Parts: sequence; C-alpha cells; structure tokens
Amino acid sequence: MKGKGWLAGLAGIALLFIFIPLPEVNLASSHCLPGRAHFLGCSNLGEDMLHVVFWGLFKTLAAAMGGRLIAISLAALGFSISYLAGSLALEAMHRTCEAIMTIPGLLIALALSFVMGSNIFSIMLSIGISEWAFNQKWLLNRGNEYQRHHFIDAARVMGAGRSHLLRYHLLSFLKTDLTFLFFVYFPTSILTVASLEFLGLSTGERVQGLG
Repeated sequence: MKGKGWLAGLAGIALLFIFIPLPEVNLASSHCLPGRAHFLGCSNLGEDMLHVVFWGLFKTLAAAMGGRLIAISLAALGFSISYLAGSLALEAMHRTCEAIMTIPGLLIALALSFVMGSNIFSIMLSIGISEWAFNQKWLLNRGNEYQRHHFIDAARVMGAGRSHLLRYHLLSFLKTDLTFLFFVYFPTSILTVASLEFLGLSTGERVQGLG
C-alpha cells in the first residue's frame, strides 16, 4: 500500500506537468485580474501567474534537490577516501571542513555560480560544493561514533581491514545519515537557490525560479 501511495503521488505530479503548460507571453492579457481563465491573474507580460508560480517552484526545487544530491555524494566520497587513507587523512579532512565552514555558504555559492555561469547546473554544483563541508563534518563525526561499537572492534581483531569495515559495516550505518542530511538541509538549499536567483543568477532562460 505504501508503494502504491508513492506511485499515485508521482502520477499526480506527472499529470500536473501535462495540464499546466509553460508560461507564455501574451501582451493582450497584461496585468489581468484573477478570474476563471487566469486563477492567479497575469504578469506584466501577460503570463498566467499560476503557470509562472508552478514552473518557478519546480525549477527552484529541482536546483535545490540537485545541489543536495551533489553535497551528500561529495561527503560520502570524501569520508570513504579519507577513512581508507588512514587516521592522518581523517584528521586533515576534519581541519579542512572546519576552515571552510568559517566562510558563509551563500558567499561560496555566489562566487562559484558567477565563475561557472548562470544556469541551473552551475547553481546545483555551487550549492553542492558550498554545503559539502557541513555534510562532511557530520559524516566524519558519525563515523567516529560508529567505530566505537563492539562489533567493529571484534571485526578489527579478527583481521578485517579498513576497506572491509567501510564496505560491510560503516556504509550501512551512513546510509541513514545521508538520508537525514538530505532532508535536514533541503530547506536551506531552497533558500540558497532563491537568494542566488534574487542576486541575478538564473535557473533557465524561458522559466525563472521563485527567486
């Protein structure tokens, strides 16, 4: 039943994309009032505001979601590499994250976005890189906690190497943390996307995000 609920939700969202077209410029309907034809009225270019809000929300959420996926993927990769490299690499990763966290994330994202260009993919990458340090620090701390479990010590005593511990023990725990990190920082990513759009960056040519 739970799986059917997800499928029904996805089908409903897909129908919205079919029945709500992209906003089109129609100067004859400029600044029209809300009514049956235009539920939320029209913009100064005659675009249906319902279509503008829907597609703008979609663009903003898509950029934020892509940025979150990049951030947690980089964090998982950074944890795996530093853990396999040894305790010195883990300590260096801790210090690197702490140094990056002293810089405001929005400032990092803004600088990277202007360097890479104004499009949805550069915004995704900028958000992923700017939010990486917080996610990386979280995973490193959680990894230290998981290594204190008795079965980890038992596996180490039996001769298990770092690659075995990472693959069969730590990663199974970190999956839950990655899911938590995705959702807990998702609202922040949405605000970052909106802020970048407000400051002049664009998620698309025809349809703009909510920022």
